[in-house]
Amino acid sequence: WGGGIGGLAGCSCALRGTLLKRPSKVHILHNLELEPPWVGRNFALLPAERLLVYVQHAPDSIAEPQGILPLSNYASIEEINVPHSSGFFAFQLCPPPASSPSQSTHSLTSSYASILDTDAQREGATECFVLLAETAEKRRGWGSQIRA
Repeated sequence: WGGGIGGLAGCSCALRGTLLKRPSKVHILHNLELEPPWVGRNFALLPAERLLVYVQHAPDSIAEPQGILPLSNYASIEEINVPHSSGFFAFQLCPPPASSPSQSTHSLTSSYASILDTDAQREGATECFVLLAETAEKRRGWGSQIRA
């Protein structure tokens, strides 16, 4: 990315920690135990920007994210109360109903567009983005911070 995304360099994180996500295009509720495997990423919540960004490793700078989830694309966050075989605790970011207008990701700068998570960049996405937390407490913490 040639030195990172300038707009994220001075951002303040409300929360940072490891969550598991599916590789791109597989963020669906059913088939939680099937391949492809879940991957751990270090997520950072940037409330002022309404972004959830992630990097591969904890020491990596969020100014050079591996992926960006614009929270404006999601209408709600919900805990998934089905047991996951790994022992992790699932929650999902859900887009607005199809009949509701959603904010377009086109309002993001072109430098962001190159690293938007594949599912997050689709305008009018119909699928939820599922994440796994290590504990129920961490799942609740992420949920309350994202809702704030």
